[in-house]
Amino acid sequence: MRRFFTLGFLLILFFAVRVLAAVPTGYYDAADAKNTNQLRLALKEITTQGFSGVSYTGLWTAYADTDINPATGKIWDMYSDCSFTLSTSQCGNYSSECDCYNREHTTPASWFSDASPMYSDLFNVYPTDGKVNGIRGNLPYGEVGSPDYTSYNGSKRGSSDFPGYSGTVFEPIDEYKGDFARTVLYMATRYADNISTWISSNSGSTEVEVVYHATNGLTPYAIDLFLTWSRNDPVSQKEINRNEAVYLKQNNRNPFIDFPGLEEYIWGNKTSELFYVNQEPEPPVNQPEIILTGKIVNTGQTIDFGTVGNAEQKSFRIKTNSIQGDLTVSVTGSMYTVSTNTILQASAENGYNLTITFNPTVSGDHTGKVTISGGGLPSAFEFNLIGRK
Repeated sequence: MRRFFTLGFLLILFFAVRVLAAVPTGYYDAADAKNTNQLRLALKEITTQGFSGVSYTGLWTAYADTDINPATGKIWDMYSDCSFTLSTSQCGNYSSECDCYNREHTTPASWFSDASPMYSDLFNVYPTDGKVNGIRGNLPYGEVGSPDYTSYNGSKRGSSDFPGYSGTVFEPIDEYKGDFARTVLYMATRYADNISTWISSNSGSTEVEVVYHATNGLTPYAIDLFLTWSRNDPVSQKEINRNEAVYLKQNNRNPFIDFPGLEEYIWGNKTSELFYVNQEPEPPVNQPEIILTGKIVNTGQTIDFGTVGNAEQKSFRIKTNSIQGDLTVSVTGSMYTVSTNTILQASAENGYNLTITFNPTVSGDHTGKVTISGGGLPSAFEFNLIGRK
């Protein structure tokens, strides 16, 4: 819901703590120390593994747990301002707002040819007023200049006045813009492997290409729109509760609810930083802090790349405090390389992402060592490498 920016940032911090408490231990480990499309694809694997969707008919029953407004006991409809009773108010036929509610695909089903599991993914399909659902049709979301239709709660249809697209769009009210933004971000992540097919099959007959892009999930228009909505309308308790309820139904989560601001590491203002599940401490004075997958690497530790067939990379965040110069990075072991041999002092103190590549060309175990020195460090920092083919 829309709040003043100062309060919004405070709430983001609160929700980051509140939401993480409910996330199963280790659920997001594979997303640690990643950013941009690498992070999106890691989240795609996380949200796909173990997924067990309900049937399209089963959505009606699922809404009893996922979409009841606790204040009223009625269906929580984000498109209108009606009072729908579970089961008895299902569409059916309708002619006016508040006649009945139906199942609204936030990413329209025609955009993905009614395919499963998108068609009944609870994160994509909300209960909404049937009339307003029909008014929206298969239109993309956007911001309307002069509406040709306004629903009872203020949702609008009309020509877009948001930069990047001038066609007809549907605009939900401010209170729910972040909810729908994080829904689209989830779809661009959970179905990363499917988007190219959506576009190739339906770009001529739908507006799928207005929102989705095969390379990084979203078009520039969609990135600007949905990051704006997500920033202005932070994660609400409604979303937190629904995320938990959906998890119990289909065994996956919406990471953009679990980690408010996560989208910034993929498409936004933190793409030069790595995402970590756990908050990192400030490094000690005149010492480097090395972090891999959210955990601190101490000098002398061994990093295991596991058994690989092709090149494998691991990204480490190097951060220092009050060093006196640039850092030198060296690596031993013929199968290992580092992304740089020099980390500038300023980069080290701001936080620098060092990538180590293990590319075994022959079978067997392969060892190596990374050494970080210079900059006035009292002693060199070292960690060992092992991997096998």
